[in-house]
Formats: sequence, structure tokens, C-alpha cells
Amino acid sequence: TESTASRVAAQDSLITALQVEITSLRQSLWETELRVGVAEADRSAAETILTRKQAREEAVEAVRASLTADEADIVLTGRNEIVMRVFGLSFDVGSASLSAGQEPLLDKLVAAVELFPGTTVRVEGHTDDTGSRDANLRLSRRRAEAVARLMEIKLGNPEGTIPTEGFGPDRPIGPNSTAEGRAKNRRIDVVISESP
Repeated sequence: TESTASRVAAQDSLITALQVEITSLRQSLWETELRVGVAEADRSAAETILTRKQAREEAVEAVRASLTADEADIVLTGRNEIVMRVFGLSFDVGSASLSAGQEPLLDKLVAAVELFPGTTVRVEGHTDDTGSRDANLRLSRRRAEAVARLMEIKLGNPEGTIPTEGFGPDRPIGPNSTAEGRAKNRRIDVVISESP
């Protein structure tokens, strides 16, 4: 009887030890599955970011291909912005009215904006330093507003949905001492901002 009781106690002890080991293995399996799930989520997020980045690069290249050097430069900033520096739009002297024949370039700008869904757009006006700073600030603001309103119409957006800003002569990208530099400074910047 003692021998049987001893064997039963040993088997009970073994069963308890095996149950503890099974519980430990289940916990370890659960933790491993959790790590696999986190790793899978990280991989999926990385793939999404990579896909977005590739789509953005393709869209930027499409915009570059659609615009000539005389029409615009494309600048990528460190703030997740794509800036189309538009030199090809011409205005009457001292006026915010676009000269005739600007529709094709406006259409290209609108098509470029449409390549970046889910982004925000703003239009900035710039001038050279000819004339007074105050007059240039007003003129750059009015020109930016004129371009933004035309883009809104072409995009089918309500009026006032594209914000504008006029910087006048305060942000030159060329020397105002040369005709070429002044021409570069008289521009419209269409800024496409992406969320990080």
C-alpha cells in the first residue's frame, strides 16, 4: 500500500510539474504570437510607408516631366513639401491679371496637384525688388489670390479653400541686380504639403 501511495504521489507530482510546464509553454507561445503580431504590424506599416513614398516619387517625376524649365522648377523641402516654383505665368505689369494664353500652364498645375491626393495646397506670390516693398507685398498677395481662385475653379473646390500668401520681394531666389534674377524672383509658388 505504501509503495502504491508512493507511486501515486510521484505521478501526482509529475502531473503537477507537467501542468506547470504546459502553462509556461502556453505563456511562452502567447508571448511569441504577440511578438509575431507586432512584427507583422510593423512590417505592414513599413510597406505602407514605402508604397506611399514610391507613389510620391512617381508623382514628383510625372510633374517634373510635365513642366518645362521655363515654366517651373520642382523643389522638395525637408518639411514634406513639394514646391512648384512657377516662372511661366505672366501677369500684366503691376497687375494681378494673368496675361492671355495662361490656361495650358494652369491646367498643368492643377493636374500636378491632383497627383497628390490627401494633401493641402497653398499659393504664394513673390516679386522682385523693383518699386516699393509695400506695393510689391500687395501685388504678390493679389497675384497669389488670382492663381488660387482659378485653380479652385479648375479643381472644383469652393472659393477660398486654397490659402494664399504674398511675400513681395522678401524671398528672392535670384539676384535682383540682373534681369534673369528678377525674372526668377517674380514667381508663383504652389506648395503641396503632405502629412509626415
